[in-house]
Amino acid sequence: RQQGLLQNGQPVPPQIAAELHSSSLRSAAATMLLTRQVGEILQTLNQAGIPAIVLKGLHLAELVYPELQLRPISDVDLLIQRTQMQAAQQALAGLGYQPQRHSGAGATANDHHHLPPLRKDGAHPIELHWTLAPPGGVTAPEPGGVWQRAVPVRLGEQHALVLCREDTLLHLAVHFQAHNFRLTLRHLYDFVALLQPGSPPIDWEAVQTRSREWRAEKSLFLCLHLAHALLGCPLPPGLLMALQP
Repeated sequence: RQQGLLQNGQPVPPQIAAELHSSSLRSAAATMLLTRQVGEILQTLNQAGIPAIVLKGLHLAELVYPELQLRPISDVDLLIQRTQMQAAQQALAGLGYQPQRHSGAGATANDHHHLPPLRKDGAHPIELHWTLAPPGGVTAPEPGGVWQRAVPVRLGEQHALVLCREDTLLHLAVHFQAHNFRLTLRHLYDFVALLQPGSPPIDWEAVQTRSREWRAEKSLFLCLHLAHALLGCPLPPGLLMALQP
């Protein structure tokens, strides 16, 4: 960040540079601790025969952003097959994770798309999702297709799954809509990081087809438009015109 400002003729005051450096170190340390936490969780789930797709934060920090500290993370989102939700929750209970008390245990497919957050002292909250989209507005993606397209990766020392790049892009847009577009520039920058020149290619035809199937085409257009207009997100020529409702 400091280097970028200097290249544009904007010297960084020493106090601000020191604060940015400290912030960067804190973010890196927090993400490294989170990687260990998720490694323990993935190992436990793998031993129980429960596959998990790591969503958003840690996936992006580890595999998309050039450095861990550039993508702060507040919680851990895991996609679990619906039939294994109870087994996954029991497995994590063995590690000390318990449902957030005031949330109750009544989350169902009719009113949400994940269980109440699982919490443990000194650890990030864990959310176990059975689908990518909450009810209303967006059509929940067909789970089988999402799992079939998932990509095996290595996070830390553990084997894991992440969404394919096209599904990751759509999930980011769906996540924005689920929060009524009240997220931050940090979240919007996820699109920039995912679409940087030199990144693996995106099948834009599949993205457009899937966005219609998910009823997420308006969310996708708005997110890409904002990322392009505000943050210079690189997009193929004519894409926004093709996506515009």
